[in-house]
Amino acid sequence: MRLAYYIDPNAAVMLLAKPAPELADGLTNQARQFPRVILLDSFNPAYSDPPSTEGERQEIWDIMQRSQMQLISKEQLSGTIDIDRFTMSVYERIRR
Repeated sequence: MRLAYYIDPNAAVMLLAKPAPELADGLTNQARQFPRVILLDSFNPAYSDPPSTEGERQEIWDIMQRSQMQLISKEQLSGTIDIDRFTMSVYERIRR
């Protein structure tokens, strides 16, 4: 599987790449800035970072809730080799 995506040139795009244990701090400071957040969590990281623990995933969930983000979809993505396995979670701002 290959991933191809189109990003509207007029849309604001920000990439936050951190080791799993450090992601919560980055999201705490930045999640409120965006109407949508897409998280990719690798099952088998290629560059020696261990996979996310259940506690880290719960911490991310809590941060998203506090940031008024709602989980819209969650999918398992896979490719042809073990490092091509991800969980994709899409969060959107709760509209009031």
